[in-house]
Amino acid sequence: MDDTGSCSARWRKVSSGPLEGNQKRFPFFVSIKFYSIPMWYIYILHSKNIDRFYVGVTENMDLRLIRHNAGWGKYTKRGIPWTVAYHEIFQSKTEALKREQIIKRKKSRKYIEQLING
Repeated sequence: MDDTGSCSARWRKVSSGPLEGNQKRFPFFVSIKFYSIPMWYIYILHSKNIDRFYVGVTENMDLRLIRHNAGWGKYTKRGIPWTVAYHEIFQSKTEALKREQIIKRKKSRKYIEQLING
């Protein structure tokens, strides 16, 4: 924190000037940063209306499901409402896209149902 009480997200040296009262000099740097680890999801949606599955990748599952059910997707528009039947979490987009392609290349409803049923 600086003299105004706000936190800085940058590295800064703490007090190198004259000491006042009970102040102590800290010969190190202080940093306050918050990191979030990005997560990527592959998901399988199911529509009871058309009895179909949809496989996709996203960074935000909640928003993506809302968009599917709002009719944003050309393919998923006719199957509204969609529900999440299965998902996997990955730390990188590349890993998630590879897994999505593995699932899609199978072109198998039976394989997808096995994933869902565990």
